[in-house]
Amino acid sequence: MGILNRFKKKDNIPQGYVEISLEYTQEETHAIKEFLALYTDQYELAPRAVSSFSAQALIAYADYLKNETQANKYVERVCYELIDKAR
Repeated sequence: MGILNRFKKKDNIPQGYVEISLEYTQEETHAIKEFLALYTDQYELAPRAVSSFSAQALIAYADYLKNETQANKYVERVCYELIDKAR
């Protein structure tokens, strides 16, 4: 097993793991694309790295929304949903 084989998608998913498909809103998709554009212009990212950067983008977007509207309960709920999607 070479070092580059670690990043290939594995066929055997461990028992107990379930693949989850998420649907993002237009704003979330835009935030992810902008965040990924910072890195994909310079480097080719592995699928796992894209997932990681997408999670970081959603957390950064949630933080941005929270800072923009501090007392809005709706935005707070949306932020928690974004952080939950990032996990």
